[in-house]
This record gives sequence, structure tokens and C-alpha cells, in this order.
Amino acid sequence: MFRNLVSKKINIVSYIITFLVGLGSVLLGIAPLGTAFVAALVDQKIPILISFVISLIIYFVGFGLNSALEFLISIILFALFVSISKNKESIYKKAVLFALSQIISIIFLILVGLDKAPNVLLMMFNLITGTALMIVFSFGLKANVKIKNREKTNIEELISAGILFAALFSGTALFKFAGLTIFSIVCILTVMLLCWKKTAIFTLISSLAMALFFIVIAGEQLVYLLLFLIAGFASMLLSKAGRKGIIIGLLFTMFYCLFFAPTKDKVYSQLGYNRYVIEDFNAFLKEQNGSNEESINGVDFYDLEKMVDEIVNSPYTLIMKEMLIGFIILLILPNSFYKSYENITKDIMSKYEFNGIKSFKPYTIYLLNPGKNNEEPKENESENKSKTTNKKKTKGKSNKKQKRVD
Repeated sequence: MFRNLVSKKINIVSYIITFLVGLGSVLLGIAPLGTAFVAALVDQKIPILISFVISLIIYFVGFGLNSALEFLISIILFALFVSISKNKESIYKKAVLFALSQIISIIFLILVGLDKAPNVLLMMFNLITGTALMIVFSFGLKANVKIKNREKTNIEELISAGILFAALFSGTALFKFAGLTIFSIVCILTVMLLCWKKTAIFTLISSLAMALFFIVIAGEQLVYLLLFLIAGFASMLLSKAGRKGIIIGLLFTMFYCLFFAPTKDKVYSQLGYNRYVIEDFNAFLKEQNGSNEESINGVDFYDLEKMVDEIVNSPYTLIMKEMLIGFIILLILPNSFYKSYENITKDIMSKYEFNGIKSFKPYTIYLLNPGKNNEEPKENESENKSKTTNKKKTKGKSNKKQKRVD
């Protein structure tokens, strides 16, 4: 049994993903990612024993006893609910069972007395976020299997696979270098890949989904909704020119970062100060007094330095730097990668394009192509065939009646 848990490649990959995803946390210090991913493994019927142990250790060491117990009770209850329920239950119905298991675990901790000062709003946010991430991770795992087997994927599975890939780097969201993080760069790169040679509606949905995930994990401003849309549509438009489009995007972002992006020297000179004098003075005050919050002639140099940092590391400047790194990575990727990626997703983009919501069975939005050779999803083919056969039968009956009358 232990050999089966370790030998399969998909199991080993799930253990690595469990460790990386479990390190991440979201707004207000809560950490539903590990619980959501292990629940997604339960939904996809992937062995969870080692993943369960890894997540339990991470929750206990990184987030405390209460988080570890909540994870333990939630996963055990969810596994029981899934085993009792029907195997053909949809992901959304299983998500309801997962939410119920989380509620029971929270109530148990309150009744036992381990959670002495419960925050209702924080619990609700944790519950909603965890349930949503469980759905996304389940779709992402399903998409990875389909992509590996060269099977057709749908829109929500492809976007979920991108979010799952970005979640691997969620633990790096707190470590910044020059205002950038590995997590933010990966999120922008994922948006640019998802929107590569896609339609406008797909670009809109995927960009907003990735932006919301980034805002929740990194705790950033809502302006990133707009910035991710810019990155997505830039990739969509430039991809029409292939590698030439990547070079154009690379040159544009490089030109902006070199000549138009604000730097500390530029900002200080515009304000009439010398950058190095201010920084040395603040460092001297911090060494002498333990604090650099001191003003001279009504000017607080600590606040001044902080304000300059905010200007230099504004979201608009950071997104251009991240797109520059993204275009460099896209340029490095081989042509074989683009060919395989386009073959995987061409069924979605060639048949499903925005022309209004045509079907909702029960949760998939089909975006149909308004072209001449329009093909509807396979789920609707049986209905269309039955309609045409019924029409032929009615026409045949009417013709027979006319002959009898004659």
C-alpha cells in the first residue's frame, strides 16, 4: 500500500504541491489553501495520507494548534461525507459538503473552548475563501490530468489550472525585492499565458479571476483588477503576431522602465532634495535614537522617504516591470511549448466564442462562435438530433394526411 502511495508520479507531484500551497496564507492571516487543496485531492480520488500529514505539520508549526485541529476535523468529516454520498456528485455539491465540514469543525472548537474569542467575520471569510479555493483546485487538478492525456478541457478548468500553478508560489508573497515578489511575477506570467491567442471574453474572465486570487493572497489594492486586465489584453493582442508580438511588448515595457518609470533619484530631484543626504540622515537618526521620526524645519524626512518609496513602487510601475519579466520568459520558451499549448486549447477557442450565454448545464457557460461553421457543444448535439428527427416525423405524417385527402 505504501508503495502505491509513493510510486505514482501524480501522487509525488501532489505531495510537493501540498507542501508549497500549504505555506501560503491570505488576508487577515488565515490559511485556507492547504485545507482546500487536500479537500480537492479527496474530490479527485487521489491518495491523501502523506499530503494530509504534510499539511497537518505545516498548520501546527506555522499557524498554531487551533488551525491544525480545524484542518484535521474538516478533512476527516469531508472524507466521510464524500464516501457516504454518491460517486457522481458534482464538484459544487461536494463543495457544500466541504463547507459543512468546516462549519462543524469551527463549532466544535468553540464548544470545547479552544477558540475563546471567535471572530465571526474572520470565520465567514475563511469559510467562503476555503470553499471557493477547493472548487478551483479541483478543476485545476482535473485540467492537469486532461492536459497530460491530451483530452479536451473547458474554460473553468483551464483558468483553474492557472490559479493552481500560481498558488504554488503563494508562500513567497511576503518576500519583496525592489517592490516585486516571485508570486506577483508568476501571476502576471500566468495571465499572459492564459490569454495567449484567446478571445476577448476568455481574456476578461481569466484576467479578473487571476487578479482576485492575487488580491486575496497578497492583500493588494483593487487597482490590480485593472492592471491584470491590461496585461491580459496586451498578451491577447500581441499574440496575434506570434514571437514578433512578444518582441514588441518586450521593447515597449523595457523603454518604459528605462525612461519613464519613476526612480528615487528622479523623485527626490523633483522635490528639491538630495536622495543620499536624506537616506544617510535617516540612518544616522535611527542609529542614535532608535527611531528616525524627527523633523527639521517642519519636514519629516522619514515620511518623505516613505512617500518616495510609495511613488517608486506604485502598482502601475510594478506591473510594467512584471510584464517586462513576463515577456522575457515568453521569448525564452521554445516553439514546441506554444504548439502543444495551442493544440490543447484550440477546441475551446475555435468553437466557443462570446455570443451570449447559450447553455448552462448546470454550471458551465458555453461561449459560442458566431461564425458560419458554428459547432455547438456536444451536450446539445443529442437535443438537436432529437428535434430534427421529431420535425421529420411530423412532416412525414402531414404528407400522408394530404395524400389521403387527395
